Amino acid sequence: MGLFGITLGIAAIIGQVLGGYLSDTHWAIAGWRLIFFINLPIGMVTLWATHRYVTETKGNHGSKFDYVGVLILTLALVCLIYPLTQGREAGWPWWSILMIILSLVLFVYFMYDQKKKLLTNKNPLIDVRLFEIKDFNIGLIAVLFHFMLHTSYLLLSAVYLQNGLKISALLSGLYFIFPGILFIFSSLIASKLIVRFGKKVLQVGVILLAISFLLQVQLWKPGVDRWIIIVLMGVWGLGNGLVLPSLLNIVLKSVPAEHAGAAAGIYSTFQQTASALGISIIGGIFFYFSQESWQTAYKAGVIAILICVLLVGIMLYILPEEKGVEQKQK
Repeated sequence: MGLFGITLGIAAIIGQVLGGYLSDTHWAIAGWRLIFFINLPIGMVTLWATHRYVTETKGNHGSKFDYVGVLILTLALVCLIYPLTQGREAGWPWWSILMIILSLVLFVYFMYDQKKKLLTNKNPLIDVRLFEIKDFNIGLIAVLFHFMLHTSYLLLSAVYLQNGLKISALLSGLYFIFPGILFIFSSLIASKLIVRFGKKVLQVGVILLAISFLLQVQLWKPGVDRWIIIVLMGVWGLGNGLVLPSLLNIVLKSVPAEHAGAAAGIYSTFQQTASALGISIIGGIFFYFSQESWQTAYKAGVIAILICVLLVGIMLYILPEEKGVEQKQK
């Protein structure tokens, strides 16, 4: 998990710096368009590396893939995410409200469909028995709110640094180098400390996140000293590294080994869905208040992020404590 944290930290540094550089670059086409083009060569290298280095697992030819389950879940997610993203700009027309209601109906039907397939010895997309594990449910809620705040903060901070604090796209990208380095450091430390101190490591990370966001609301105003920006972003990176990579351990710790693959799939789905919800909901709040001023918008967005931080903290608090390996050995 420490190595996973290093990967995330390096990706954050490269992504933000490269995004800032490309946005400030003007070639034959507008630079911001290149942030989409860059995914093509990266994707091609990834496909090659996957084919070359990832070992194929043995397939279970006796079971059929749940295409119907995939279709229902995909439709439910589309009906939820699309109106949340486009509804505000369109003035919340009737179709956006109808799609959100339809998404709830589809989610309920999806769970019914999965339970029915499980009872009839078919192969559902998700083993709903996993949701009977209390720790797993609490962990998923923590994942939901943490990735909402994490992804939305990347958007809000990048936009506010440029539009609110009048910093160039390239320089705003460079500001993410220091928190990225601290993220790498703290994720490595967390992978060792969590063995001994358990969820307390993540709780310290949540406290650091709250401190960073609270001070940003108070201090990030036009004319703010650059070192204040760097230090507060560093505190964010330090806290985030204590939480984000280790969340997977927290979520899966109570899952039986035979269900680890299915549980990891659910984790990934929650992670991606939470990222989309964070951008659409918290990003929507941010851009709504931007009509008044960028400073007001950032304050409103960060308050929404702080609510997510609080909810993550509550989930970690009610999560049963697990004794560390050293304590178990004693």
